[in-house]
Amino acid sequence: MKRFTFLFLYLSVVLPLFSQNVEVSCGGLPAYRFTEGLSSMGLEGVYVVYQASGSEKAEIIFDTSSSSPVTWYRFGRTGLDDKVLIDGITDPRLTGASGDCGYEIMQDGRSVYIWLINYLDYPLTLRSINAEQGLSDPCSSVRLLIDGTGDDLPFYSVSGRYKGIHRIFTIDYNTLEWNDADKLFAEIPVKEEMNSGLLPAVEIQAPYAITTFTLSGDQFLTSWGMTEKVVSAEYDSPAPVCKGIAEQYTRDNKNEWDREQPTDGTFGGSAPVEMTFYAYYNDVVTHSDWQFSKDKDFITIDAHYYNSDEFHYTFNQEGTTYVRLMVSNGACRDSSDVFQITVGESRLEAPNIFSPGTTPGVNDEWKVAYKSIVSFKCWIFNRWGVELFHFEDPAQGWDGKYHGKLVDPGVYFYVIEAKGADNRKHNLKGNINILRAKD
Repeated sequence: MKRFTFLFLYLSVVLPLFSQNVEVSCGGLPAYRFTEGLSSMGLEGVYVVYQASGSEKAEIIFDTSSSSPVTWYRFGRTGLDDKVLIDGITDPRLTGASGDCGYEIMQDGRSVYIWLINYLDYPLTLRSINAEQGLSDPCSSVRLLIDGTGDDLPFYSVSGRYKGIHRIFTIDYNTLEWNDADKLFAEIPVKEEMNSGLLPAVEIQAPYAITTFTLSGDQFLTSWGMTEKVVSAEYDSPAPVCKGIAEQYTRDNKNEWDREQPTDGTFGGSAPVEMTFYAYYNDVVTHSDWQFSKDKDFITIDAHYYNSDEFHYTFNQEGTTYVRLMVSNGACRDSSDVFQITVGESRLEAPNIFSPGTTPGVNDEWKVAYKSIVSFKCWIFNRWGVELFHFEDPAQGWDGKYHGKLVDPGVYFYVIEAKGADNRKHNLKGNINILRAKD
């Protein structure tokens, strides 16, 4: 136990001094160097070489600034207990190294340990890849069936402990992604990494386009420019995808409260809230449905608008309505983001003084201030009950004229009958004082 405790401390303190001081190559190709999780294995690195024939031998170069002789040992799967001295080699270069064993490089009383693997002792074979609907969710996943051989590459620690290097593969295919600038779903390439070795089957997210799947690898062959790959037949994915867009018409009525669309991503304000909805989806969709609900979880659907790629809707009732786009192809479905449209309670106030014809653009028109008024009628009378003006749009006003001429200063009267989005009735009566010097 003491021996292994000392060895661990020695390796953890001394080995960093030697890190990245070893170079390995074979047949003109640099070795693939693996270092992940090796601190507990006592190894500076695991080197994978492509030793294509018996005549090709790996070369190990120990990059050292010391002129002291180097001692080389070879050890096997049982670790350093069975290490063997390599006679006749004292320089920092070892030619003729073979795979499936480890090497100890000793100089000035310190050692560095590596493990060497000949890749062709564990070759990769990829025969085919086929795509089918996923088992976990046939609508949102695709299952790739892989036929091939590619076990982990084995190596052993200085104490004889086994560990394997997982092969890494990439899966390439196409899907659709929303392009906000062009307002469409555009086809894009996807590259996913499979780093758990060569599995007989793997599930990934289903694409939204007709595509093939290409499996390529592994990381060792890729590093040498010898990538293996297989391509599936064309896969017609059943997965629908949609994008809903909502736009609110903004009025420019200066006398209306909350007339502008909120800036926090929601919609609404003063009624009537006029909206346009746009539906976008991929080719597998056969049915679309705009759903309206007072419940943000859509437990109860209050209204449906079917197969409408573009439609207009006016919200005239106080409260919050949630809207989403739902699409399907019979078996699979998708939904858009939820839009929140909130109509505020009604409010109506009328001024009692203005001065038409005095200062152009300043208090020269009598207008009510309002919010969420969906029905409106207003009459203006003089003191003898003569109707001078009538209008039914709260955004409009009276310019103080009758038959095209400014009326005399004095007191006039208004009567308003209005209804709000909250069903509140606003029946107002009052006087209007016109201030202006007589001509």
